[in-house]
Amino acid sequence: MMRVLVADDEQIMLDALAKVLTPKEGVELATARSGREAIEIAESFRPDLVMMDIKMPGINGLEALAEIRRFNPHTVLVILSAYDNFNYAQEAIRLAVFDYLLKPINKTRMMEMIHKVQAHLDGLRAARQEELALRERYKKLLPLIENEFLHALQNGIDRPALAEYQELLGIDFQYGFFLAVLYSDDSYPATGEMEEKYLVREKLEELAEGIRHLFPCLVGPVKTNPITVFVPLSRLEGDGAATGTLYANKILEYFRNERGITRTRIGVGGIHESPASLGRSYQEAMLALNFPSDNPICCYETFRRYDAADWESELRQQLQEIAEAVRFGHLYRTEILLNRLAARYGGVTVPERHILLGELLELLLSTFRLVRENAKIAMAYPSPDQLLTWFATDQTTAAIIQNIAGQILALTHKIKDGRESQVKAVILQAKEQIDRMYQEDLSLDDLAQAVSVSPFYLSRLFREELGVSFTEYITKLRLEKALTLLAEGFPVKECCFAVGYNDPNYFSRLFRKYYHLSPTEYRDEALQRKERLSQNE
Repeated sequence: MMRVLVADDEQIMLDALAKVLTPKEGVELATARSGREAIEIAESFRPDLVMMDIKMPGINGLEALAEIRRFNPHTVLVILSAYDNFNYAQEAIRLAVFDYLLKPINKTRMMEMIHKVQAHLDGLRAARQEELALRERYKKLLPLIENEFLHALQNGIDRPALAEYQELLGIDFQYGFFLAVLYSDDSYPATGEMEEKYLVREKLEELAEGIRHLFPCLVGPVKTNPITVFVPLSRLEGDGAATGTLYANKILEYFRNERGITRTRIGVGGIHESPASLGRSYQEAMLALNFPSDNPICCYETFRRYDAADWESELRQQLQEIAEAVRFGHLYRTEILLNRLAARYGGVTVPERHILLGELLELLLSTFRLVRENAKIAMAYPSPDQLLTWFATDQTTAAIIQNIAGQILALTHKIKDGRESQVKAVILQAKEQIDRMYQEDLSLDDLAQAVSVSPFYLSRLFREELGVSFTEYITKLRLEKALTLLAEGFPVKECCFAVGYNDPNYFSRLFRKYYHLSPTEYRDEALQRKERLSQNE
């Protein structure tokens, strides 16, 4: 049943339309004599189609349609008017009006419009049903995707794969860490082994679901105790151990206050940025879980103990994270990591000091090399005298780290500026390439190859710099070109092929989606406007 609201200040017009529409099977009709009455009826009647006269006393038809569009955005709007006014047409396009009927209204034209609206509504309902079905399938697949993602994080993952999972799961993060949550519960009755396993599994699933509602996180497959939790972070906030403890306390309080579980132990892994090192946080959480301590929350960063090999391994890991931040020109991230390095290693003495200074020298020289390669600056390497000044042995370790950190930050700033210039150049080159090739079957891979970057990187640049995807950008460009051709009177099929589409039906559907009228309707209106303007001249 299609609900139709007709608004016109002339009763004779309402009666005439009612005779046409009422006998039609599947139409429920309501009428209004003013714009205000139409708005009030639309709020309760919730029409699928509103046919509105423009010229009415008080609130006019366009104002009423705008208000109805505000609280019922999916209603189909049709204008009734005795005037073929270009200003009305402009406002109608802004309101996404479906059709524009001139009085006196031809019955055949009216029924054609009704059938078009019905087909349009059927298409929308089918699209909504398909979207709901897709959402349902996605919801069923989501736990599998999350489990697969967690497994990849624990075992090492590269940046392209990480980006794909983030897009699939709708999460965006720069850092992250793992929690390992172990609990003991003596409340199970003494039953058979199989039944007890079932009760444990059921309890684990309830606890995992509760954790998911405490804060944004991913919870691993609830097959074993401890429960694995990954916490994504968009930015660093203070000390890593303090951040980890904050999230662990939320779980601890939930277990105690809402689940009545008092025997809980949580291992907290370190916060990492590099995708390859996120798996290390999982290992750290499991190690922290087994540290001998009476504290229910154990942070790896607080309780770790090193031998010489562990010390060097951790140092190189931190320097690698700094090098990666420098390479991408992440100034704020580099500063945080350098401050963390100074706090952790500022007090080391021989022999660790020698190892630290050697690694710092390598990092500094590699940063100079990055500036020369990425920022395209002909910068000379530091002279031996400069290096001796920066690494003077009569200085404290903390002072040397501070000197080198200042140099690295200044160089990172140059890399950041160079990368921004490169990004602008790539985007400009890509837009010029699209302007030349939009008529062809141009893919993201083809464009990326033409501008000498990866498709993944180019896709990210389009979204970050232009605010749209590659597909959206080229679609809008093609349709804008089509508007010009249609306004000059070219046939729809020729316009379709001229702007790079091979299917006129697909082109027409896309055009209507963007401009809310068909290419033929737009061309006819444009030609009529042009003819009226020439007559007035």
